[in-house]
Amino acid sequence: MSDQSQLGLGFTGDGREIRKVWHNEEWYFSIVDVVSWATGRDYDKARKYWKNLKSELKAAGNEVVSDPYQLKMPGADGKKYATDSGTSEQILRIVQEIPGAKTNEIKDWLASVGAERLDETRDPEGYEERIIIEEKDDTEETRRKRRERRIAMYKAMGRDDGWIATREFGIVTRLEFTFMIKELLGSRANYGLLTNDFYRGVHHRDTAKLRSDLGIKSGDNPRDHMHRIGLHYTAIAEEACQIKLSHLLDDEEVPPKLVREIIMIVSKQIGMQADELAFALGIDIVTGKPLLPSQTLAKQ
Repeated sequence: MSDQSQLGLGFTGDGREIRKVWHNEEWYFSIVDVVSWATGRDYDKARKYWKNLKSELKAAGNEVVSDPYQLKMPGADGKKYATDSGTSEQILRIVQEIPGAKTNEIKDWLASVGAERLDETRDPEGYEERIIIEEKDDTEETRRKRRERRIAMYKAMGRDDGWIATREFGIVTRLEFTFMIKELLGSRANYGLLTNDFYRGVHHRDTAKLRSDLGIKSGDNPRDHMHRIGLHYTAIAEEACQIKLSHLLDDEEVPPKLVREIIMIVSKQIGMQADELAFALGIDIVTGKPLLPSQTLAKQ
């Protein structure tokens, strides 16, 4: 499935709609929409303005617009049409060529809808976690929209409905797990350390090793690339840890060491069950790849 399936709108401070599409792992924005905002012109006049500006910039040898991406975006009639599109950097460089443009406003807007959404899109689960940890304001409507964007992203990655359902369940268990840690430890919580303890228990690898085995970049969430069975066991282990940790809620003060010990013990228990299934199936439930003969023999 094309990564162009993730479409959206970015709204400016004055309510203007800017069409955008996720492509090649970054947002591309409709150039005409931005030109309309920058010049105060309606769509038709902005389209003509951009056509003339593009010709002038091409004649001047400006490579930024010598061959802009044309990505399909919805028109007023709901149908999708090829539209000149640019990245945040390209949009800024184009806007700088427009006399009297709201350059600073557009720059600030791109930073908010681009950088924040990029962070959300690269690691939707981590974004949700930070809302809990940093106690940001949140509503049911914003949660619903984030869920819709996550599902669109996963579909664009080629994930099937079964995998997506499992991933969504895992996001719920992760947030419950995170919330429990915050309730018990507050500012004393070291989420990175506890996550590594958890992964070592369930999958015998810390976060860095998971990324290495999955062949993904630093900063990418391993769960967005795990085999579905690996996701199941990850979610089960987190839910089990959350239940076990909830027994500490009535304690006056919980030592971080105790929380860490419980997470390691419970995650290892689930990890042993995961190992049994992995060896029975002959696959690494994290990557989905066949286990090496040495790994299979080690279990026998």
